[in-house]
Amino acid sequence: MTAVDTRSWVDDYNPNALWSRLLVEQLVAAGIRDVVLCPGGRSAAMALQIFHDPRLATTVQTDERIGGFTALGMALASGRPAAVCTTSGSAVGNLVPALLEADASKIPLVVLSCDRPVGYRGTGAWQTTDQLAICAPFVRAAVDLPEPGDDVPAMRDALREAAATLARATRGGDEGPVQLNIPFPGALCPTAEQPGWLGAPAGPAVSAVGVPPVDGPAPRTEAVTELLDELGVGPGLRGLIVAGPGLRVPRSAVDILAETTGYPVLADAASGLRRPAVRNVVCEADALVFHPFLAKTRPELIIRLGQAPVSHTVHSYLKAQDCPQLRDVGTDVPGDVLSDASHALGPVDAAVARRLGERLGPGDEEWRTWWEDSAARARRGLEHGLRKLAWGESRAVATICRAGDGFGFVHLANSMAIRNGNLHLGPEPVAQPVFANRGLNGIDGTIATFAGELIATQARGLLLIGDQAACHDLSALGALSQDGLRGCVCVVNNGGGAVFDFVACHRLPGYQEAIRHPPAVDFAGAARAFGLPFRRCLDQAQLTRALTDPDLRATVTLVEVVVPPDSLAGELDRLFLSMVRRRR
Repeated sequence: MTAVDTRSWVDDYNPNALWSRLLVEQLVAAGIRDVVLCPGGRSAAMALQIFHDPRLATTVQTDERIGGFTALGMALASGRPAAVCTTSGSAVGNLVPALLEADASKIPLVVLSCDRPVGYRGTGAWQTTDQLAICAPFVRAAVDLPEPGDDVPAMRDALREAAATLARATRGGDEGPVQLNIPFPGALCPTAEQPGWLGAPAGPAVSAVGVPPVDGPAPRTEAVTELLDELGVGPGLRGLIVAGPGLRVPRSAVDILAETTGYPVLADAASGLRRPAVRNVVCEADALVFHPFLAKTRPELIIRLGQAPVSHTVHSYLKAQDCPQLRDVGTDVPGDVLSDASHALGPVDAAVARRLGERLGPGDEEWRTWWEDSAARARRGLEHGLRKLAWGESRAVATICRAGDGFGFVHLANSMAIRNGNLHLGPEPVAQPVFANRGLNGIDGTIATFAGELIATQARGLLLIGDQAACHDLSALGALSQDGLRGCVCVVNNGGGAVFDFVACHRLPGYQEAIRHPPAVDFAGAARAFGLPFRRCLDQAQLTRALTDPDLRATVTLVEVVVPPDSLAGELDRLFLSMVRRRR
């Protein structure tokens, strides 16, 4: 029988253990509470110290790509930095997809990349590479820490560098990923006892070091006044507030801005402004931008908050306007893909919102009334149009979105899932966060991100995802089998990349095989392999039963929703037409 090592993990059994303990103090001081551990020998000392610390909640993922996205989901849902700890070598490279998204979406993802001994670098040693270079293009800050030693002042300086790097992840207005690269000596495993080691050096304890917070650019009401004066804008304008995903502006500030200006708020589902609905909210802009009224009556000022809206119809509408467009970005942002007449507004808080309202309010009342009345008619038109459709993707997604009331949050996967969800997730008085990975709009890592959101919130979650995006992250289903997680993964199986049916390539020879590429995946078998309950739905009644089955509320269920592969292309045109033409 193998003897069990009973050492307490607060004991510093070798210098690596001491160094790991001190670094954990920095993680806790930086506000980190969730850590994903990706097992490996080189990270063993750090991983075990994290695992045994009662202040940190840990989850273990073998695949670093899944681990990176799980930590990203934790940070996205909690609003706090979350960390992922890896071993050395190619393990760090597997974090790149999650780092790309964290960089683009300003999510505070902390990489703890444990490394081989410094002396191994450049020698051809196994599992040794330039780990800083892997992450450098995507992180806000990085530090290559020294190996642990007995020089207390040097170690204190290194901890101060680590603390400053961690603080950079949450700098206001420019949050984002950071990296601590942590070399550990030891030929095979950094947890081996070191002969002659007597514990921590004598002298003052080295623990969490104080580092002043790294503040971002403060909102400046004077700069806002100067900008508005320069543009010559004031009360009485036909104005719009356009809120996309990834919104960093406080909800209260948006409410102030909407109330004081009277501007309609064209809010994407993933902006977080629909549930509960902010003042003057409009959820039907994807279709309303086709209305003949807007072809002859143009906005005179547009205030854009968050990332670009999801809908290409709204993109086209914004591109067609020649009025000033104010964005909640800094002057360091070089350009704007949606407008040649945009201006950097800087970060927006309640004070900036009030100043905008003082200078711009009230806006054109008839303009606001038109948007509100048209939005109400469009919502009725959508319901009317859905009743006339046969079973297909639109009715399936509408059914899923209506059942969303039974879930604490919703995640909309990229491609058609988020476009459909943006259409069908209407305003509600209850709080229900809607998450999405819209930094780069990619389909990678969606299920793993959802797993991180479930872990961080401990709420019952709903994931709307297409079959191709689900296949891209299929192995992440294993992350959903943890005890205590509750939710539903709705896979809309439309036979591959149906989003490409809307672009020119669908007319070319070989399109079905090379581009749309219907996946040959047995989702029932995948669910069985990862121990998840499964339902396959071929009509609305089956889908409704699967979404409301009380026996499935205590776990995560995989629901495959099979729809005709070519149903969506014709449906959207009919629904948009019904929304624009509806008169009652």
